[in-house]
Amino acid sequence: MSVISSYFKEGADYKVRADVVLESDCYVMKVYDNNGQFVTEKSFPGKSLHYAESAAENWALGYQVLND
Repeated sequence: MSVISSYFKEGADYKVRADVVLESDCYVMKVYDNNGQFVTEKSFPGKSLHYAESAAENWALGYQVLND
């Protein structure tokens, strides 16, 4: 698995990130906490790289909330 792009959400006491990766012909957004520990992921089957990157950017900007 190689990271295609990364997006960051920063605050006064945190800096978390979302990586976009390609797994088995499906783009996946993987979210990590301050310590780099995996938190959750969201798959985008049948969607383009642009779609997955837009979702990750929207998450970083606070427009999208991921529910476990």
